Amino acid sequence: MGLTACLALAAACSTSQPDESVDLAPRPLPAPIVAPETPAEWQFVVDHAPEIWLAEGEPYFPSSVNYFLENTRPVTIDGRLWAVTKDELPSPSSILPFFRGVQPGDAAWPPPIYAFVLPGPGQPGIESIENPGSSTLRVVYFVFYPYNRGKEVINTVWGNHVGDIEKCYVEFVDTEPVLLNCAVHSWDNAQQWGDVNTNDGHPIVYSAWGSHGTYFTPGAHRYSGVLEDETSAGTKWETWRNVQLVFPDDWHRMRLPIDGWEDIAFFNDIHRWGNPEDGACPPLVGECQLNDGPGGFLGKSELRGIISELDRDGAGAGWTTCSGNEASEDCPWPAGIWSSRENSH
Repeated sequence: MGLTACLALAAACSTSQPDESVDLAPRPLPAPIVAPETPAEWQFVVDHAPEIWLAEGEPYFPSSVNYFLENTRPVTIDGRLWAVTKDELPSPSSILPFFRGVQPGDAAWPPPIYAFVLPGPGQPGIESIENPGSSTLRVVYFVFYPYNRGKEVINTVWGNHVGDIEKCYVEFVDTEPVLLNCAVHSWDNAQQWGDVNTNDGHPIVYSAWGSHGTYFTPGAHRYSGVLEDETSAGTKWETWRNVQLVFPDDWHRMRLPIDGWEDIAFFNDIHRWGNPEDGACPPLVGECQLNDGPGGFLGKSELRGIISELDRDGAGAGWTTCSGNEASEDCPWPAGIWSSRENSH
């Protein structure tokens, strides 16, 4: 049967090809995107936004969260808010046209990078971000993709998920970069700034084909059992062309005039940015055919740790909204950050 009895699952032995949508053209957008103006004291965040190389042949481009929410609807599952596709997925490998995202090279539609500004480790509190010229800061650069395509093994694609949030963060001391850390699936890679490959101050990183895991080098990268990422210098994405600064007081405040989402603080309230898991989930592969959509922006480890530290010190008063704690499985702590018992990557 091959590959450990077809991964011990009859479903994995199908000889049919994964379902694909023929039309992968991006949905037309209503108006050109205008990048926000950056205050002079925060220009250093723009000046060090990453240069991301998408892989050769990458068909699943990034987008804004606006683009994604226009194609999804809010659904409550077990008391938590999910952003689920408006159109049903016939199978775990089905592809909807909006999964295509937005071509980064299109001058009229540069997808944004979301720069979350946080106090750096050991800082006294949220007030440290008020004086960037004399503070240690951690700026988390988030990129959003409408879709993550998995890897094919024996005619079955494993590890797909609707919605994909990837990140790198840079630590700054008095606006000067000192460290780069990028996420790769469930782990992080860090480099001291002197070891980072840069282009005019912008760190150069590589996004894996389909999965968008972020690496420092091109080539093959093994992860999750038998699965492997491939990175290469395909399409260059100059993320600094559209940097959207996000400060802690924005988390509860920012909303979008999108049908169904008008009253939802999307950065804060959405628990999962995508559909629930579907299909087989063999342990040998370590992935389902369709995984759950990713956890929210505020559930990522570097934000959760800093926020919890501020909350314990009382410095986060006013931007945490739940009386729960890390041991609670029922209460977002703070709002949008769920129990550490659950994998939020």
